[in-house]
Amino acid sequence: LKLFEEVTDVSKDGNVDENEAEALLKTASTVEADMLAFSSNFRSVSASLADESFVARHKAFKDEYHVVFVFCTMARLLVDLAKKYAKREEIQRSSVLAILGNNIRNIFAGMFDESHQDFAYRNSLSLLLCFFLGYIGNGSLIPPYTADIATNASLL
Repeated sequence: LKLFEEVTDVSKDGNVDENEAEALLKTASTVEADMLAFSSNFRSVSASLADESFVARHKAFKDEYHVVFVFCTMARLLVDLAKKYAKREEIQRSSVLAILGNNIRNIFAGMFDESHQDFAYRNSLSLLLCFFLGYIGNGSLIPPYTADIATNASLL
């Protein structure tokens, strides 16, 4: 929790001075060592309480494995964030509109490539033909007003 508090305090003002960076690195290394000790102790205790095979240990301590995994993952994320803050690099800030604009631009990127247009034409034509055949029918083979053919073509 100490590392979580330090990272939260540092992120409040957005500035990391030399003392804060040093404290973050020191606490992060302590958390890394504690995380390794915690996971290795858990492995040794679960092996002593259950059979030596991983399958037997997993069957006996499935829920506990999940808790240990969540703790270690959260600790790893905090350590990585603390190390990033300790580097004291300038943070790139972007507005919400700029991010949305980039994402919308990425949606339509490549839409005017010749290969994409050929793909779109082929698939649109096959769907329209299937819709038309299903609408008018074809004797006893395809009854009129049937959407089955267009549905199958859309899934293919």
